[in-house]
Amino acid sequence: MADARDGWLGPVSGSLRNTGGGPHPRQDSSHPHAVTFDPSGRFLGTADLGIDKAEIFRLAGGGLRRVSEVSVPSGMGPRHIAFSHDARTPYVIGELDGNIASFAYDAATGTVGRALQTVPTAPADYTGGQGGAEIAVHPSGHFLYGSNRGPRTIAGYRINGSAEGLTPLGFATEGVRGPTSFAVDPRSGELTPTGNTTSVPAPGVIAFGAPN
Repeated sequence: MADARDGWLGPVSGSLRNTGGGPHPRQDSSHPHAVTFDPSGRFLGTADLGIDKAEIFRLAGGGLRRVSEVSVPSGMGPRHIAFSHDARTPYVIGELDGNIASFAYDAATGTVGRALQTVPTAPADYTGGQGGAEIAVHPSGHFLYGSNRGPRTIAGYRINGSAEGLTPLGFATEGVRGPTSFAVDPRSGELTPTGNTTSVPAPGVIAFGAPN
């Protein structure tokens, strides 16, 4: 746990272990890959690649208490999770199938519910391997993006605020090479190359710095 006085991490105050697996060779055990707070800051969402589940937790007594969970399509291998700004929809990207699945969500109780929609992060004519990675909602709340290291794409969608709430905008491919991570510039929702490049030997994460 963190020390509120200086931000340093202290001793582990609690732990929780999942069990199980999935049909893919990489799903021989639980593998929670990422965790993020929902917009309220009251609940934590996580994607467990190994057991094909998205789960919601709450901090309680220095530990984690499971509030709800939902199974994703078998073999999806959920990698990362993101929430819509209105806290009504969690989006999960699959590392193994390259799809994004969305679900109903009750932010008051932390209950994740029925599946709403599944969309691909690879173009329709792509036939190679998949590698879904990062997922992010645009700062405006109007767009969603997902990267796929198989076809080397970043897919964009417009968030419409309905059950079938994602409308494809297209795929960014120019200059995209193994997009494990990406960051969203808040000025627009367009997937347009800027032509600005910087050579980095093995980039893993990217972030925008605050303007001066």
